Amino acid sequence: MFVRAGEYGAMQSKAASTGCPSFDELLMDNGVPYNSVLLLQEDWPRSSVNYASLICKSFLAEGVLKREKCLLVVNGGDGVNGDFMKSLPEHLESNDSQSSDKDNKDFDEKLTIAWRYKNLQHGVDKSNTKSSLFSFGGRMSETIALKYIDVCGYSQSLDFKPYKRVVVIGFGSPDFEGDFDLIIKLKQCQAACVITSPFHCVDNEKNTKMCHLCDCVIRVERSRAVKDVECFLNIVKPFTLLKQYLPDTLSLHIKLDHRKRLLVSPFHLPPDLGGTDKPGSCSTVENAF
Repeated sequence: MFVRAGEYGAMQSKAASTGCPSFDELLMDNGVPYNSVLLLQEDWPRSSVNYASLICKSFLAEGVLKREKCLLVVNGGDGVNGDFMKSLPEHLESNDSQSSDKDNKDFDEKLTIAWRYKNLQHGVDKSNTKSSLFSFGGRMSETIALKYIDVCGYSQSLDFKPYKRVVVIGFGSPDFEGDFDLIIKLKQCQAACVITSPFHCVDNEKNTKMCHLCDCVIRVERSRAVKDVECFLNIVKPFTLLKQYLPDTLSLHIKLDHRKRLLVSPFHLPPDLGGTDKPGSCSTVENAF
């Protein structure tokens, strides 16, 4: 599905995994590079599952697993986002993950697909992508999580230097007290940083400035018309414009698989029903949104 950045060692830098390998591959295959800022623009109205929030939770859970010092910045401090810390995903043991991957493979082999869909790429290229190491079907112990994650509200005196991972929720929303100085401070620290922003309630001028300041921007867009696709990922600004680091297609969607693990897949529209009826003649649709 994606070109692996590891083949281009000169550009590869140390990065913090998001806990979802298929999402990491969008970010030069490493995850979020240290000393950089990833902006996730949230769509509105939100779907039943807030995928920007799930990515942040997986990112923090990976930090806890690696015993890295993390910081969660929310408006109003730990009293406002108590539910966030209570819903971090559980880590899947390696045996469970391998068993689940085998179940996925067996399930796929049992599917009977009409000939006119055989030439379409089906989900993720399994030879180059792994499922997430975390499952939202369970919960990480909040006691363990709080050993490595500090939760606070924004203040001008906030020091980011002790942290390896920083997550900021709701930047740019009307009730968020921080301004663009926050992004500048994050870029000056050595942490891997992820910011969510409600795209629907931020004016164009502010959105443009945010995109300019952040190193990578991904818009999380709710699917309004495509059945069985809940959420699209639109790469507004990649970490690099070098072609070898970009995904094969920018038509992507994100979902939870049957084990409640985050999974990024390429999106293809079905073949044109008005096309030819000869086998092997169907075509894929690139850049579908």
